[in-house]
Amino acid sequence: MEEASSSGQIAVPALSAQIPKHASGTSLAAATTLRVRSLAAGQVDRTVSAALPDGMLLSKDARIALQKAATLFLLYLSCLAEDERSRDATKRVTLSAQDIRLALKAAGMAHLIPLLSTGSHMKRHRTEDRSLL
Repeated sequence: MEEASSSGQIAVPALSAQIPKHASGTSLAAATTLRVRSLAAGQVDRTVSAALPDGMLLSKDARIALQKAATLFLLYLSCLAEDERSRDATKRVTLSAQDIRLALKAAGMAHLIPLLSTGSHMKRHRTEDRSLL
């Protein structure tokens, strides 16, 4: 489970598959946690508000839950993208858009790949309705 601290950070237990085993064969995952900062509440609020129908409101608990869920989703996706990057024969240190696409496919979310278009389409759409969606 994750815990939120007063500084807006979430403690996420590390995945046992990614944690090396001790020489004795026991996993170090139980003692290892990753401290990450939550996404900015304002960014999450604006994104969710743009996606909801007019007049739909969110409770404070729902906003916090969405903020944590979005943070965990990005962590999960970036871990999958890192796995894809590490499979590349070259010694790159930067994740690419292709790594993200492959991570989405690996996570069973290939239907989201067309939404990743970048460039002038996002700028034009953002200026029309002042949202990112």
